[in-house]
Amino acid sequence: MLAKRTSQFRPYGVAIVAVLLALATRVLLNPLIGRDRLFLATFVVAVVFSAWYCGIGPSILAVVLSVLVAWLFVFSPEIIAHKQALFWDTTSAFAVLSFVVIAVAESQRRVRRSLEARVNERTAELIQANDNLKSLSVRLIELQDEERRKIARELHDSAGQLVAALSMNIGAWRRTESTPRAQKLQEDSYNLVQELTRQIRTLSHLLHPPLLDELGLLSALKWYVEEFTARSGITVTLKAPQDLARLPRDTELAAFRIVQECLTNVHRHSESAAGLVELIQSASSLELTIRDYGKGISSVKQGRDVLKGVGLRSMEERIAQLGGQLYVESNGQGTEVKAKLPLAHAPQTYS
Repeated sequence: MLAKRTSQFRPYGVAIVAVLLALATRVLLNPLIGRDRLFLATFVVAVVFSAWYCGIGPSILAVVLSVLVAWLFVFSPEIIAHKQALFWDTTSAFAVLSFVVIAVAESQRRVRRSLEARVNERTAELIQANDNLKSLSVRLIELQDEERRKIARELHDSAGQLVAALSMNIGAWRRTESTPRAQKLQEDSYNLVQELTRQIRTLSHLLHPPLLDELGLLSALKWYVEEFTARSGITVTLKAPQDLARLPRDTELAAFRIVQECLTNVHRHSESAAGLVELIQSASSLELTIRDYGKGISSVKQGRDVLKGVGLRSMEERIAQLGGQLYVESNGQGTEVKAKLPLAHAPQTYS
């Protein structure tokens, strides 16, 4: 309460100080210009200052004080007695000029307040729109993960079961007597069904690996890195503590998707023959590093990254949702993506 009152009266104090400074200046100038010339010139400066910086109330106070102080300390009795017309004309002109200055300053102040209010309103709208966009982005990521999990389950439970049944039928068919050509067709069909089974299982696991839910991040990453190396021919090394603790579900899913997106980019763009995935867990965070040794990303500057790709933006949204940080460093000798995810819950070790 006291601070509020102090801030309310501060402009009046500034106006009073401005008038006193004008008085001191006028007294110092008296020997040079005389007491009968430019009576209120320095006080005009005080009024202009008060009107521009202190507001209408303090500026009116400055006008009244200026006139009173000038009557008491600037004007001599001789001036008032022998030059009354000049004295009153000067005082009147000073008052009129002062109130014109106050009116102009108040008008400008209202314009500034109106502009500030509009800017604040637009800023609030932009902040709200940005928050809504972030919420929408987070929701889209959640829906995408849920849809991936659903499709993976459908592939495993429906298409996978049908293909398995077809494989058993073809296996039984192969054991029946038939012509050499029929046997060749049976063998080819059986091999195609086996390949289809493998691809469905791989696609289902890529959409949402069951190991992630059942055994945790470390097992899921071991499986994924091995599969990626076999499919792409890029040798990827996984460095992680063997006793890596179970993490919150959202954190494990985000870490897996980051590795998945980064290694996909390595395969598509880097022309690197090798890669590295490294996990470091502390009591408060999980640090995830993915590095390749290819040609780098042209859109990344030193220091904070310039995220232009859809995949990188998706990673940034996932990490921001968890309150983490994402850094990308790239040059002609490779790219390093580093994510730091906070751990809000106490870790649980593997059984």
